[in-house]
Amino acid sequence: MQYDAEGYFEDLQKFFTITAETTTSHQLPEFVLKLPYFRRIQSRLFGLVDKVMAARAAAPPDPERRTLIDDVLAAVDDQGQPYPPDLLRAAIIGTYIAGIDTVALTCSFAVYALLKHPHVWERVVAEVRPIFQRTSTPTMEDLKEMKVLHAALLENLRYYSVGPGTPRTASEDFAFGGYRIAQGSNVLVGTAVTHFQPQFFPDPFTFDLDRYLEPRHEHRQPNVFVPFTVGEHTCLGAGMAEIQVMATIAALVNELDLTLDPLNYEIQYKTAPSRGPRHDLAVRVQ
Repeated sequence: MQYDAEGYFEDLQKFFTITAETTTSHQLPEFVLKLPYFRRIQSRLFGLVDKVMAARAAAPPDPERRTLIDDVLAAVDDQGQPYPPDLLRAAIIGTYIAGIDTVALTCSFAVYALLKHPHVWERVVAEVRPIFQRTSTPTMEDLKEMKVLHAALLENLRYYSVGPGTPRTASEDFAFGGYRIAQGSNVLVGTAVTHFQPQFFPDPFTFDLDRYLEPRHEHRQPNVFVPFTVGEHTCLGAGMAEIQVMATIAALVNELDLTLDPLNYEIQYKTAPSRGPRHDLAVRVQ
């Protein structure tokens, strides 16, 4: 039995935003999580998740069609004990909210970047539209042919990173760059700093998709191009996010001729909780 998020999207979006702004970015005080408004949202989502867990627990095991939820329900801690219900609910809600904020904001940045640099838009159009002339639904193999679009999106991830920093809490005292950081301090790891260092990306404040094409491949330098962070903290959905953004932007490029409105618009940023364009970013369909 399958359950989709239709009817729950607004709750999912608000649940993600509020929990991220309280527990991750600390933009809101944690007492917000106790307000009746948030409790109602949480109750509705937990009800959905409980239905999902009950349905999967009642279903006969099928090794050929095992899902992430099956793995979550079967997981145990270091002592071999099952995880508590609230942790299971959080893990399953994560499968619904993953990418709601970040993929949408990346697509918004990508539209702005392509339109702000008309020569890039033209190169992407010249590549994408012929592919759509032979198929209305591009496959993975078709997406692999869109090397210019992929390069433009990689440059978008470098230049307009949705997550330019990763918030963490210091688990112990340590020194860094001549500063002493106390245990329990909130720190922000500036993962996107390397994106604008000229020793890694020459002329870093120029939007240049050719960085990612032969022969340059600047993004392949170890631990330098990290729009999804790096190491064991790399976003689990990084590959899926690239596919989602490519498919979305390819469809827009194929279907529409767009311009910024106004033409001289300069991007303004907001962070709530992920970094993205302000709501005054607008485009005009030609």
